[in-house]
Amino acid sequence: MQALGLPIPMFLLVCTIIVQIAAGTALLFGAASRAAAFLLAVFTVVATIIAHDFWNASPSTFSRVLTTALEHLAIVGGLLIICLIGAGRFRVVTPFDRLDDHLRFAFDAITGGR
Repeated sequence: MQALGLPIPMFLLVCTIIVQIAAGTALLFGAASRAAAFLLAVFTVVATIIAHDFWNASPSTFSRVLTTALEHLAIVGGLLIICLIGAGRFRVVTPFDRLDDHLRFAFDAITGGR
């Protein structure tokens, strides 16, 4: 984090670890999967823009940085699919499922219920 020139790098590192572990675990068990997938998608987009700025890369590192950014874009695509379809049958039912229901209704409104 410090190498990226971000302010308060230790705080951001702790926040990164908490978000990735909490949302990843929720996604693994299907607890509030839409919310967890959405949070991870937003986090991945922001982290990719900050850490893998291929538009500023030198010619010698351009290919590597662009490949990493595109890999992260593919991950975001998968996370957005989970936002749309949810966890499926094999999931843990939690109080956070209401948040998932709100996100499902929002995505249904955006996509026309498809």
